[in-house]
Amino acid sequence: MNGINSTIRDRSWAEVDLGALANNIEKLRRFSGNRALLVLAKANGYGHGAVEVARTAIGAGVALLGVADVHEGLELREAGIDAPILLLGPSLPEELPVAVENSLQISLSPADIFPHVQEAAKAQDRKAVIHLMVDTGMSRNGISSDEAMTAARAAARCEHIEVAGLATHFIASEDVAGDLVRKQLDAFTQTINALTKEGLLPPLIHAANSCAVLGHSQSHFNLVRPGIAVYGMNASGIFKCKVDLEPVLSVRARITIVRQIKAGDTVGYGATFSATRPSIIATVPIGYADGWPTSLSNKAEAIVHGKRVPIAGRVSMDCLTLDVTDIPEVRTGDVVTLLGRDGEAMIDAKELAGLSDRIPYEVTCGLGRRIRHHYHRPPCPPSEKPSRAASHTFSLASS
Repeated sequence: MNGINSTIRDRSWAEVDLGALANNIEKLRRFSGNRALLVLAKANGYGHGAVEVARTAIGAGVALLGVADVHEGLELREAGIDAPILLLGPSLPEELPVAVENSLQISLSPADIFPHVQEAAKAQDRKAVIHLMVDTGMSRNGISSDEAMTAARAAARCEHIEVAGLATHFIASEDVAGDLVRKQLDAFTQTINALTKEGLLPPLIHAANSCAVLGHSQSHFNLVRPGIAVYGMNASGIFKCKVDLEPVLSVRARITIVRQIKAGDTVGYGATFSATRPSIIATVPIGYADGWPTSLSNKAEAIVHGKRVPIAGRVSMDCLTLDVTDIPEVRTGDVVTLLGRDGEAMIDAKELAGLSDRIPYEVTCGLGRRIRHHYHRPPCPPSEKPSRAASHTFSLASS
């Protein structure tokens, strides 16, 4: 059989509210004093769908899209997206010709890729656009302040390289006191001043991630790059009162089996749940392969008919089981909400993360491929321009 029979209803799915996404972008723009925004579409748009997120963000007027690597950038280019895209992660030398050809802006990390960028741009007689990503304490990616100065001077002498941005990334922007933020900003400011003194300061200066946008206005500069906040989540909860963000993603599934069990009967692997009364158990086709880890076993809840019910027993690869004894009207095919709202009941990513020793980012990024995405409020139509990435997709993947 080719494809999926359209007459078969999804067993599990994600609902992505693109209207909420656009609203969050506008709220964050206003809160940051109408700074330019870079919206992160990496990691499949934090599990929300990179292409649809990118189209919605462009429609909302963002200045830049951010992805982790060349492969993610090519995915957007192949979808017809011609907006500016920044590669936030380090690039390998063999990836740079593809990045240059497809107008993917490059974070200079590590510093020794500079001649490779120059070579790739010269060979194509194109201009490579780079951002100087200064490491002010993360000790992960990026370059030193001295390396940034050296690169800026070299770029000024090179007709094939344009320095469009200067950036850094915070270690702990969720810290309300902001001691580490101030320390990093002091270091970053020294680089800004040094570049300014030599007339080499690029037009875009950016540092603020979600918590920095919400809690540290001194870090806003002229471009902010909120990540998880765009998707209606707050990593720390500390700054929640600042902006009324709307959750963008919900996850739902249909009950596949409803069964009666006796007091004393067990449920699932390891018999970790034993019924203390005659009970009704509902099987739901979402498991750890879909992003609901075993650490949620006997801890997390779901929502059925607007009421919260507990997971009963160990989460399996393909399914989990719910104790729905207090909702006797439950039937096979009924919809279960595992993430999101049903009536007055709500389960958010922060709750699931806390129960499973994760962070909210992991909850949405960890959704499995069986969970099909449905998009509410259709995004902007795809561009009719031909893809500029197709010619290099295979060669990069096979290199």
